[in-house]
Parts: sequence; structure tokens; C-alpha cells
Amino acid sequence: MALEHVDHSVALITVTPPGDAELTAEHYGEWNKSAAKRWAKFDRWAKGKLRREGHRVRPIVRIAQRQRRGLDHLHLVVRNEHFGDRAAIARYVELLKERHLEYGFGYVDDPFKYRRSLKTGKPQNMVFEDARIAGRYLVGRYLIESPQLAALLDGDHSFRALWVAPELTKRSGCTVRRLRRVRHAYHVCAALDQGSRPTLPIWWGNIGERRWVLTLLRPRALAAL
Repeated sequence: MALEHVDHSVALITVTPPGDAELTAEHYGEWNKSAAKRWAKFDRWAKGKLRREGHRVRPIVRIAQRQRRGLDHLHLVVRNEHFGDRAAIARYVELLKERHLEYGFGYVDDPFKYRRSLKTGKPQNMVFEDARIAGRYLVGRYLIESPQLAALLDGDHSFRALWVAPELTKRSGCTVRRLRRVRHAYHVCAALDQGSRPTLPIWWGNIGERRWVLTLLRPRALAAL
């Protein structure tokens, strides 16, 4: 995705909805529909305070994810290019934690905090020296193999499923339509691997488009081209 075109370190901040103690299931739809407006106000407040303190946090990608219980939350990929960025990110997270309940949000995950990896058992944080690894983590975990993107787009929602900084969109061509195609291509490639003959989408005949989509499915893509 777009992060394949980033040549500096990035950090991943996650902002969740409230827990069930604060929000009952009957109000999930209402919360989802108002989440984007509340987040815009919350984000604007935090960034305004940062500017007045001489800091600037620089988001480059934002992905909305629908949880299994039916509520939406955000993954924010921000520049972590130098010490100034790190200080800004730390302060931004601190501000989000300070007022998250007031704006109707839940847990804010600090990217610099170490947690135990489910795969390796070793401590890790959510800072990626290679932005491409962050992109593959998000694309694979949330947008391709998981049904959460489809659940978000098919349900009541207010968040955009994907936001990419304009300069990155121009360089990468990454859009929600293409991410839908990546998900479709994942199932097509899986069927081909199993020896089946799946129905191919119309866009599959466009070699340039197919190559762009399949680059996100490496190494599976090499066998499908």
C-alpha cells in the first residue's frame, strides 16, 4: 500500500471505542455514526494544543477497523522521522489519553510501549523502522485476510475506511477501491493455489491494475502473474 513509498520510520497509534461498561450494544450503531465527527473535534483539539506547545504530529495513513463486537476504531500511522517527531507523538498520545472519555473514545495505545509479541513472545513496540513492514502488517491483518473491512463498509459507519496523505496517494495510487480488489485477489490466488478455476473479476484483464494489486500479496503474487 502507500507505506511502500515511505523511506522513514513510522509509529502506529490505535484509538479504540469505549468498553461495554461505558457503551451498551444497543447504542453501537449510534456511536459508529457519530464517531467521525467526534474524532475530528478530538484530533483538532489535540493538534491545536500541540501547535501551541511547539510540536507537530504528522499522520500519513489512517485505517478504520470494525471490531467483532460491532464498534469501529482507528489505526493512525504517523511519521517518526526524527527526535522532534518522537516528542510530538508522545505528547499527542498523552493528550488523547487525557481527554478520550470526554470525546467518547476508549483506550489509546502508546506506540512506544513495549508489549509481548504473540508470534515470538519477545517484547516489541509499535514503531517500525521500515514503514513497509507497518503497511504489510495493516494490509494483511486488517484489510485482506480479515472480514473487518467488508463489515465496516457494509454497516453503519462514519469513518472513512482508509485515509492516505495526498502526497502519498499521488505516489502510490492507494485507494479503497484498490484495497477491495486486493481482498478479492487474495481469494482468487488462494483458489488458484488449490488448483481451482475461480471466476476472475473484469479488472483482472488489466495487466497494470493486476500487477499493482498483486504486489501487495507477495510472494503469492509471483505465481499468479
